[in-house]
Amino acid sequence: MLRAIGISNKGVKEMILKEGFFYGIFSGVSGSILGTIVSFFMYSIIKKHINATVSWNIPIISIMVAIVVSLIICLLASLLPLRTLFKDSIIQSIRDIE
Repeated sequence: MLRAIGISNKGVKEMILKEGFFYGIFSGVSGSILGTIVSFFMYSIIKKHINATVSWNIPIISIMVAIVVSLIICLLASLLPLRTLFKDSIIQSIRDIE
């Protein structure tokens, strides 16, 4: 639809890649926050029941890895549909939507 109203292929590609980038950052950060919170609650439950000297640290390296992996997956998920998007003509794309 955006190509039909005049946005160039470069503009559409840039928009979709930016959207994939923002999805990747948002999902990586929110997943890391929720994962850290769940990890801390699991640690506190285990510590009460086992009474062991177990320490808990914020997993900085795991958080960074999760954000990078999430970003890569979301960018790849954005790139794959771009290939098929530009193979069809604008008219055929509109017909497929209807």
